[in-house]
Formats: sequence, C-alpha cells, structure tokens
Amino acid sequence: MIITMIDKEKIVGFRQRWGITTSDEEEFLKFRNRLLNKISTLERALRARDNLAILDYTPSAEFLHAYANISGLLIYESHEKFRHSFAKALNHSTLSNLLSELQIILWSLLEIRDRKNAVWLAELIISLIRLSPGIENQVLITTDDILIYPAGAKLLDENIIDETLQWLEGYPEVGKHFHESLKIYAAKEVGKYRNLLDNLRFSLEQMLRLVLRNQKSLENQKTEALQWLASHNIHAHVTNMYNDIIGRFAAYQNDAVKHNERYSPVEVEFMIYLTGTFLRLLIQLHRESASSKKEG
Repeated sequence: MIITMIDKEKIVGFRQRWGITTSDEEEFLKFRNRLLNKISTLERALRARDNLAILDYTPSAEFLHAYANISGLLIYESHEKFRHSFAKALNHSTLSNLLSELQIILWSLLEIRDRKNAVWLAELIISLIRLSPGIENQVLITTDDILIYPAGAKLLDENIIDETLQWLEGYPEVGKHFHESLKIYAAKEVGKYRNLLDNLRFSLEQMLRLVLRNQKSLENQKTEALQWLASHNIHAHVTNMYNDIIGRFAAYQNDAVKHNERYSPVEVEFMIYLTGTFLRLLIQLHRESASSKKEG
C-alpha cells in the first residue's frame, strides 16, 4: 500500500492559514469520493490479478453467502446483485451507513478466512481516514477481528481502547467480551445495549478471576481485589478508590441493566471507557508481575 506524505493535519493547517471552512457533509462527501476514486483505480489495476474480490466484483460464492448472512440481504444468487448492492452502499448519503457497509464486507472476508484481503481493505480505509479532516473514526485490526468504531477523545481511544484491546489478545476469555461490547457500540445497535453492558461486566469479572485465581462473581471480589492491588504497591487511596468503583460498577449493572434497563447512550460510552481503564490497570500489573517472576 502506498502511504501518502500528506495527512489531515497538513490539510487542516493549510485551510486554517487560508481561512477555508467546510461542513461535516462536505467532509463526508470528500471521504466518499476518495474511497470511490481509490476503488475505481484499483479495480482496473487489480482485475487481472484477482487480488481483492470486492474490487473487481467477482466474489466467490462462499463470500456472497457470508455477506448475505451478515447483511441480511438476498444478494447471494448472483455476482451482479452483489455488484449492485455494493455500488449502492458506496453511494450512501451518511458516513455511518457507508462505514457500516464496509464493516459488513470486512466481516464477510474474515468469515471465509480471507484475512489477507480483509487486512488490505482495512489498511486502505485507515489510509483514507488519515487523509480526511473531519472523519475521526478508527479501524482496529486484531488477530481475530477488524473493527471500525466511532472515535471519541483521541488520547482515550489510543490508550484505553486500542492498546487495551491489543493487550487483551493475551487474555482471550476477557477480550472476547470487551470486543463484543465495542462491536455493538460501533454498530449503534441500541436494542443490544443491555448485551453491551453485560459483556463489559463479564470482561471485568473474567479479568479479576484470572489475576486473583478464583471463580468469584464481581460483587464478591472486593476483599481479594483490595489485597491484590495493595500487594502490587498501589497507593492506598487509589486502591480504595478502585475497590469502591468496582462495588458501584456491580451495583449499576444490577440496577440499570438486569432489573430496570435504564441507561443512556452517554452512560454506555462512559462504561466502555471505565471498563477499559479497569482492564488496563489490571493487565499492566499482571504483566509487570509476570515479567518480574521471569527475571527473578
């Protein structure tokens, strides 16, 4: 993949110097045009090489079935129907719809174990986002999934979400729950927000069980968690704060999720970051402890 020397920071700086302003709609249209231009160019260049199925519109029957199952569309009967569906998707009038379509294509490629092309497409999307001011979505590539998700504060996303997910590859039983929560949030499936919050709880519960070496529920880990954190030289005030938040986290889950199902989108995003922060601390301490034992 060719990496351009121009990125969104340079473009933004140029616009600021010249007093050029653009609307969110204009930024989306520019992003979509970049995608269409890239695909049009690559389609011609790669047609003979059969490098990426979706670009030359000759997907395998296996891919068509995967795409149909994930999208819920009846397009698997012919390549022509997929071509029409894909072309229509690329002309979506909103960024969320366009990215949702690209996410389905990525998942379809992964479903048929075509990781090479899935990563290739993901890297293409990443390169276009880097070139597009106003498009703050991010793409995360892990060993078993590729996820396009809305970006919040860049520092939080990079350190709490991206890095935590990368570390969680070493803790698959924890990672699968946290990753599932991000998938639901990225797709904005409000009807599944209870599942999202349940998965956040499971991820934290599994992580605590792993580091504390027991099978207790989240509500019953307070004493052990306090002792474990203290044994890793965490300041008493931070330890008590962490311990208190775990109790309130469990109480929130019981009240807002299990019984009343009262939660707002803002709360959901907060709980994702809060859980990511919990997991990040536990993973850091667990890794440092494991490293010290090896050195000893």
